[in-house]
Amino acid sequence: MDDSKVIESRKITKEEYELIINLLSKYKMDSNNFVANSRSLTINKIEYNGYIYNGYNPVKNTISYNERSNIIRELLHVASSTRSKYQGICIKPNRVYPESIGIGLNEGIADMFLELYNKEDGDFPFEKICAKTLKYVYTVKIFKFYFNNNDGAFRHFLGNNIASFLMNLDDYTNKMLYARYLYNKDGKIGEAMKLSLKVLMTVVINDLFKLIGDNNKEYQNYLLKQLKGKSMTPIYNVIGEYDYNKFKK
Repeated sequence: MDDSKVIESRKITKEEYELIINLLSKYKMDSNNFVANSRSLTINKIEYNGYIYNGYNPVKNTISYNERSNIIRELLHVASSTRSKYQGICIKPNRVYPESIGIGLNEGIADMFLELYNKEDGDFPFEKICAKTLKYVYTVKIFKFYFNNNDGAFRHFLGNNIASFLMNLDDYTNKMLYARYLYNKDGKIGEAMKLSLKVLMTVVINDLFKLIGDNNKEYQNYLLKQLKGKSMTPIYNVIGEYDYNKFKK
């Protein structure tokens, strides 16, 4: 963001504030973080060398965006932040995990609530499907941890398998963001990158199976049905066909 320039700065509007409060209230999510953060939140429209950027900085408590803004989505990140460097559901850095883990699922949860609000697909379809699968299995109540910024309780609830899932989903998210950038720029990516992304998807799906129950066909079928849906089209445009037969028991 070093090359960005703020061209307009404002506070959250009454309409934006009430929209998020009503959305959180509808699904019985905690709004304490959002209420506290919104008091000093700054929303900046920026110029960024033609590159599309939308993001929330929890330490500075600022949303930055350019022409393709989705303020609602970033406000959901505001609602999951306790103003530290880490927000939502993550594993904070320690001796075992030197980097924060959980960015991918955080983006998927934000996209899921955005879909609940206005049926919008969002920017992270695979991550959203992972979040929706957890919602299907455990009900939407599981995401109280997200808006409470209580990653410890989330990990305790889901058990030891959650760390591997979060880490592998992050690997997929970071690689797919780069692949989609290349695809939008040149209309194609290399076969090695396609294969790598498919392998990461397979690893994440297997991790998710462990979280929802290896032998629970109802939950597995829900996940596979979502992955075959039209919301995944932007991903399959990049990586090509994906073989689901490997998951048939």
